[in-house]
Amino acid sequence: MELFVTEKVFNRKLNGKAIRIKGYDTDGEKWDGVYLVKETRFDQIVVTSRTGNEHFIYIEEFETGELLTLLVLEGN
Repeated sequence: MELFVTEKVFNRKLNGKAIRIKGYDTDGEKWDGVYLVKETRFDQIVVTSRTGNEHFIYIEEFETGELLTLLVLEGN
């Protein structure tokens, strides 16, 4: 029996960052845009689109192959 389990979680430093998400999620929905990370919740992030709509994305969406990619946008 394992005493400790390491779980994958989103980095809290993503909060407030602009990210680009591109590809298809596990439901087949197309993602191709820039979003603002509103909040990280362990294995889930809450992002806001330019139109103000909130979306919830689980870490599994990025681990199911190369269907969905996330890029953190950094300014100069």
